[in-house]
Amino acid sequence: MEILRLRNYPGDSMSLGAVNSTVIKTSYVDPPRRLDYWRDMISSTFVALDCDAPKRREFSGSLETSALKDVQFSTVVSDAQHVVRSRRRIRQAPDDCFLVSIQCRGMGTVTQEDRIAELGVGDFAIYDASQPYELRFWEPFEQLVLRLPRHYFSHRIACPERLTAIAFRSSKGPVSIVSNFISHLYHQLHGLDHASTAAVHQALVDLLIAALAGTSTRGVFTSNQLVMRQRIKSFVEMRLSDPCLNCTLVSEAHGISVRYLNKLFENDEVSLSEWMWARRLDRARVSIESSQTTGQSITQIAYDWGFKDPAHFSRAFKARYGESPSAYRRGPK
Repeated sequence: MEILRLRNYPGDSMSLGAVNSTVIKTSYVDPPRRLDYWRDMISSTFVALDCDAPKRREFSGSLETSALKDVQFSTVVSDAQHVVRSRRRIRQAPDDCFLVSIQCRGMGTVTQEDRIAELGVGDFAIYDASQPYELRFWEPFEQLVLRLPRHYFSHRIACPERLTAIAFRSSKGPVSIVSNFISHLYHQLHGLDHASTAAVHQALVDLLIAALAGTSTRGVFTSNQLVMRQRIKSFVEMRLSDPCLNCTLVSEAHGISVRYLNKLFENDEVSLSEWMWARRLDRARVSIESSQTTGQSITQIAYDWGFKDPAHFSRAFKARYGESPSAYRRGPK
């Protein structure tokens, strides 16, 4: 179980400041042992955890960890997986800290205390290591995870436990500021000198606490609601080519009203209907990129992805990508 440690290596730009790094990769071990190795490494880095992944020939993951005083930063890049912090694991290895996950790529969920936070790129959520939680990722992803002592939260926020598993959206101004600051700080850690670490550390804690303080818990999904949302999105993805796909068809297929369907997605940046069209356009764009090989016409691609009118498809495509489908296929001049 080899671990690469970057420590004051001459000429290495990552070791110019006061911060050391540890890099872990599953490629260090043989393929059959990689998931077990990964499970051991994330448990030793964060808290004691169980981890499972879809059955595949190989599992791939990498983990880079640095620290700013008592705040640990970790970048996790991995295949799909399901992570559980169970009561059994808590009894085996108690840990009194909070974790903050910022989604950098892909999507994921954080579940704790019957709350579930869906995270898209730029969103973040906090969770309490002293209580059970679950993390789920259905596709390859990247997260920046911070590990902070509990007292930073408990001394300045009343009942910080009520804020766990709530999605802090990057579309909201303060959250975007926090996410961008933390990401930028992480990438600059190795350039910090000893004299500035205390001030930067304080700024980090103050900004994070400011974003969390006064947060409303309204609109938080229950487990059943999130399961329904996932079913609906999977249903839509499998039927994007159906020109009859709309909110009425989706609601009838799931035995719910259109009103409740819209309520499930009311906190998203776009409506479910708009998301359907965006996914169709995304799929069509991929088909156009490969059309010189497949020989498909743009009109056929439009029909294949549920568009009834090629002219409407062309207008929608240009509105989303800034150029017509034919110009997109030709590529840069």
